[in-house]
Amino acid sequence: HPTVAELAGRLHEGAGPDGSAVDVLLPLRSGGRLPPLFCVHPLFGLAWPYAGLVQHLGGERPLYGLQARGLGDPAQLPGSLDAMAADYLERVRAIQARGPYHLLGWSFGGLVAHTMATQLQAAGEDVGLLALVDAYPLNAAERSSDEGDDEDAALRFLAGLAGLGVPAERGEALDRGEVLAALRRRGGLLAAVDERTVTAMVRVAANAARLMREASHVRFDGDVVFFAATADKAGTSISPRRWERFLGGAIECHDVACTHVAMTDPGPLAAWGPILDEKLRKTETQFEMTERNTT
Repeated sequence: HPTVAELAGRLHEGAGPDGSAVDVLLPLRSGGRLPPLFCVHPLFGLAWPYAGLVQHLGGERPLYGLQARGLGDPAQLPGSLDAMAADYLERVRAIQARGPYHLLGWSFGGLVAHTMATQLQAAGEDVGLLALVDAYPLNAAERSSDEGDDEDAALRFLAGLAGLGVPAERGEALDRGEVLAALRRRGGLLAAVDERTVTAMVRVAANAARLMREASHVRFDGDVVFFAATADKAGTSISPRRWERFLGGAIECHDVACTHVAMTDPGPLAAWGPILDEKLRKTETQFEMTERNTT
């Protein structure tokens, strides 16, 4: 299975044995007899951060990332969350013909995963596990707030990740080259991305921000396993309970003592990855028992 460093290397080579590092379907571990886990990208479109999950999931569990269209080529970006979810489900079904399907999404990816789950149910398919990683639907105030230039906001967020300490407000234009240089100095996940990919990521993130504001979530008839970052929520209205009106089941919440952006760092992953593995196995046992009782 590819490491983050190998995925980064593929950007420069163009492709690897499993295809490009920016393809929509990213195989992180393609072998194994268990039903796969499909992980939807956060705001900037890359599913690379999920590579670290491989070591916490049983060796027979295939793991796939779903990455944003428009990273590898300037393709038409999806016009709605529903369209994005339907597109990803085509990729999922090409790997796994029938359910139960296991879905996970971090940040913006959680909204997409929830939408995919509702579409699967509408098609009469079973959803096994729906796991949301510090992902929250927007409230009315957040939906109506005018962000101004989404691409500018996305570039500023990337600059913050790179440690540039850029003020959140719009003002002086940011230089993409400067952000790129800062990402390289910082090391880690985004150190190897080139300027073309950074430009694509900013476009993808700006589109995702718009889709979040325009989304109309429907109800998922099932439970959710939720992993919440607790280090940056004090004094905010952000809570997993925001999902209650869009769920027919319960929210099982597990707190992780880190910030939102650190959720897929090695330390936090070691906290929630094994819980996820256990939940996947329990879900499958329940489905097997149900099938035995109904046949």
